[in-house]
Amino acid sequence: MSLLPTVQQLIERENLLPPQANIVIAVSGGADSLALLHILHRLAPHFSWQLYVATLNHGLRGIQGEEDAHFVASFANQLTLPVTVGQVDVATFAQSQRLSIEAAARILRYRFLADICRQIGARFLVTGHHADDQAETILLHLLRGSGVTGLRGMALASPLPNAPEITLVRPLLRVSKTELVNYCKTHQLTPRHDTSNDDTALLRNRLRHEIVPLLAQINPNIIQTIARLADIITAEDDLIHQLYQQQVQPHLYQDDARIAMPRNTFIQLPLALQRRFIYHACQQLNPYAMPDYAHINEAIAFAKNGQVGQWVLLSSTLRLRIDYDQLIIELCAAPLPTKGYFLLPSEQAYYAISPPVDIKFDTEGWRLIASFSPQKDAAILLLPDDAQILLRTRQPGDRFAPPMLSGHTQKLKKWLIEQKVPRHVRDRLPLLVVNGTIAAILLGETWIIAAPFSLDQTEQHASKRKLYLSVYQMAL
Repeated sequence: MSLLPTVQQLIERENLLPPQANIVIAVSGGADSLALLHILHRLAPHFSWQLYVATLNHGLRGIQGEEDAHFVASFANQLTLPVTVGQVDVATFAQSQRLSIEAAARILRYRFLADICRQIGARFLVTGHHADDQAETILLHLLRGSGVTGLRGMALASPLPNAPEITLVRPLLRVSKTELVNYCKTHQLTPRHDTSNDDTALLRNRLRHEIVPLLAQINPNIIQTIARLADIITAEDDLIHQLYQQQVQPHLYQDDARIAMPRNTFIQLPLALQRRFIYHACQQLNPYAMPDYAHINEAIAFAKNGQVGQWVLLSSTLRLRIDYDQLIIELCAAPLPTKGYFLLPSEQAYYAISPPVDIKFDTEGWRLIASFSPQKDAAILLLPDDAQILLRTRQPGDRFAPPMLSGHTQKLKKWLIEQKVPRHVRDRLPLLVVNGTIAAILLGETWIIAAPFSLDQTEQHASKRKLYLSVYQMAL
């Protein structure tokens, strides 16, 4: 069977590209992407597709890169297809982000292609990855000690990295490189040759030019054999993924900078699901800085035995942190979360309070009103007439008389730990101090009032006045 109906049947059988879709095709000018563009252009009338060509000069190959981009634009014009030519500086980006050239190029390439898809309203991006690429990818993952997910290789369709609303489609994934080269010859297509692909100092190129040909001497069907392996692993990986969705996913909390789950839940999981949680969390937060086998195993041991407030690096940009009953995987550069707490602006904050006062902490997004006049829903403290009132952060040696200790005090540090207040929050927590004694602590929106200053105290003297405290959230 010729290549055209093979690709068409795969697209229809797997529902890869629906009729009347807007489609962006990533074209470098090599045999793979050139054959892809030619095939999709021939199929477009049958499916009523609207095709759009995108090519990117990575700024790594000087005049050759410019000529490749010009070639793609000229070929697209011959097919009367719209085309966008982009250019980026991969080397500078790689240096600034401390990434390899390959990782930096991949990030900028997908970012460029995602932008094009959004501009024209396309939900599908098509690339020319083929069966030989799949074999190389699996071997590369194997050499790097990948888990099961890595050995399943590339999917026919998957969400575009960092742009999940766009589907990345690889309709040539079951077509060999030889078939694509022959297709180009048959249709008199003259693809460009990227000389950087000849550099065997790069691992993928060495696999392509040296290792795979050597394996083919042992097994002439090595490409198909690896493809079968990927198919088997994909089915088994899907089963593990189902278990993950059932046993792990319901317990996760996530925002833009971190993913958390209960520590006890993690400890009770099978090892395979523990590893998958760490891997998946890292992949969602930064897929270009993934932990290796050693880091994942170290993180699992740390999750079981580490202390509250400690953290361990997973990669250059990701870490695992223990926060009381939670395990948190987060971006190292992200500020530690303070949501749910009203905090003072600094660890040395110190304010003299002479009611009535209305203090606005603009940078922290809240305000405090203290008055001897009644306020609706306010916390109430009993104060002596000679009260000297301060609002400050904690200091060494601070002690507190919690409501449940009948006036007895304990170290403030111990009490905060018992209340599971995160370590990074404790040093900016608002303390109301009366005549040198901590009278109240603001936890969230609630004032925890020390026993000697509470309305519940058994000895209430007429000389004591009521102080009303109210806090309000403000827009930052």
